[in-house]
Amino acid sequence: MPNHVQEKLVVKIELLACKLLKDASLKRESWMLRTIFSFGLVIVSFSLAANSAFAETPVEVLAAIKVEASATPGFQGFSAAHGESFYRNKQKHDLGCSSCHTDNPAAEGKHAETGKLIKPFAPAANQERFTDMRKVKKWFRRNCNDVLDRECTAQEKGDLLAYLLTVNK
Repeated sequence: MPNHVQEKLVVKIELLACKLLKDASLKRESWMLRTIFSFGLVIVSFSLAANSAFAETPVEVLAAIKVEASATPGFQGFSAAHGESFYRNKQKHDLGCSSCHTDNPAAEGKHAETGKLIKPFAPAANQERFTDMRKVKKWFRRNCNDVLDRECTAQEKGDLLAYLLTVNK
């Protein structure tokens, strides 16, 4: 279940538990049933919240991108070699991935315009990288638009991630 769906479910369960505890229409004799039911709802909501805290792995993100790419006619899989070429080559505006993330994606980078430090791009060097699909989509959309003046294709995303997964610390 996606994290955002789990978060909404947790909120709905918590609201239901609060309503149940405040519901004056229930008979006073059912206090034990209400307490047990509410306690069960709290346990379920905490377990769902804890489950949503577990992030995707880069391999799971790559698998999700593969599902998207599979809808493209002629898709034959991802290529780490193409991903490395995409990473290193300059695109429009004389920018590319390596402009900010350096020639070594396992090293700390620096934004080309703002100078802001960027944690390593390679998942082996940065355990947070490619562990939240929402962030992955956000950053691909933003950076591809900045570098390519368009969104990256699923093939480009998958090739790039396939390459980054081969990079060691």
